[in-house]
Amino acid sequence: MGIERHPYATAREAADMLAVTGLPRTSVRRALAAGVAGEAIRTRGSLLYRRRTIRDLIREPLTEGTLPHPLDKGTFVLRLWFGAPDIVRFTAHQEDDARRDSISDGWHMGWQTRLVLVARATYGVPMPLLATCGGFVVVGATILGARQSATDTSTSLRLGPPDDWYEGLHHRILITPRGRPWTILPRARLNNPWVGVNERDGRA
Repeated sequence: MGIERHPYATAREAADMLAVTGLPRTSVRRALAAGVAGEAIRTRGSLLYRRRTIRDLIREPLTEGTLPHPLDKGTFVLRLWFGAPDIVRFTAHQEDDARRDSISDGWHMGWQTRLVLVARATYGVPMPLLATCGGFVVVGATILGARQSATDTSTSLRLGPPDDWYEGLHHRILITPRGRPWTILPRARLNNPWVGVNERDGRA
C-alpha cells in the first residue's frame, strides 16, 4: 500500500474524493463549511482537511426507506444551505447544544404542522429531527415543542438532545427529495403526520 505524500486535501481535492457519493461539488463545499470533515486548516490560499476524515465520510447513504427505528415513524428533516442568501448557522468547532440552538428559529410552516409537533411531544412520542447540509447529517435533536415566533410568522422549535437513535447517523449522507427547507420522512408520514401521535412506544 502506498504512503500518501500529504495527509491533507484542499476543498477541491475533498470534493473529488467525495465524488463517488454522487453529491455535486457545490453540495460538498456546503457540507465542508458545516464541519463534516472537521475544522479546516487555513493557509494563505486554501482550506485543508484531513484525507482520513474525508474517506470516513464515504458510507452507504441513508434513504427514507432505510431510516432506523424510531425515525421510520416520522422524522422532521431540516435542510441547511450554508451559502448565500442563507446564513451560516454554526461553525465546525461548536458543541452540540450550540448547534441545536442555532437551527431552532426561522422555519416557515402551517399551524397544522406546528400542532402535530406539539401533540407528539405532549403524548410522549416527540418527533426526531435531523438537519442536513449538502446532503450530510450535521445535527440531531428531539422536538420538545414548537411555537410561532413573536416577531414574524415563522416557527421556533424547542429542541433537546437526540436519543440513542442518533448513534451512527452523524455525518451520514441522507437522501431527501427536492423541495422546501424542511420535510417529514418517510413521505407517507408527511401526508398523514398524525399517525403515531398516541403511540407511546412508537411501534404501532
